[in-house]
Amino acid sequence: QDWPGEVVELTGDRDTGDLASLADGEWDVCIDNPTSVPVWVRDAGQVLKGRVGHYIFISTISVYADFGAANTEGFTFTTKHAQGERTFIFTTTRPYCEKNVENWKRIVELTEQGNEMIAGISLDAPDSTRQYASEHDLNYPIGYPNDITGFKETNKLNGVPITILVGESGVAEKVWLGVLTEENIEEVVAAVTQYKPMIQSMNGGQ
Repeated sequence: QDWPGEVVELTGDRDTGDLASLADGEWDVCIDNPTSVPVWVRDAGQVLKGRVGHYIFISTISVYADFGAANTEGFTFTTKHAQGERTFIFTTTRPYCEKNVENWKRIVELTEQGNEMIAGISLDAPDSTRQYASEHDLNYPIGYPNDITGFKETNKLNGVPITILVGESGVAEKVWLGVLTEENIEEVVAAVTQYKPMIQSMNGGQ
């Protein structure tokens, strides 16, 4: 059955917070489906408050009661990285990944660990990843899985950007999802510093 009337198309940009097209009007129901990051839901709720009869938020990620457990924490992380390494997972096409890149560069600078402890994994094609690394002057090495879909499924990755603390035997001990806050950065730096003596010992005290 055809829709019984005209459909009005309203456009905006959730990455930049441009929801001006929603500033006026009232609706019976809002179905919010493409919500990759929490601030998108917050912004939509604020602009639509009092003008929507029923707001429905849908997220495949939110079917997990414990989101951290759904994103690698406690699982063996399948990479060739050394024990005690921090792994940054991102895509070159997500604005929120770009925001986190500066945070990750700060972590490398604050810990002075360099390539020994920290690495990035891009979920994009090699060419775009290399270009991205060059344009953003990354101070840590990055790699990319041959099978991106398989890598995401094996490591239970449900969103990006992600910062993962990989402990002994490759077990993911801690996961930070999304753009890191100042408190998150302090936590990651503390974790990297904690592993420094172990890495020095593994390298023969150098």
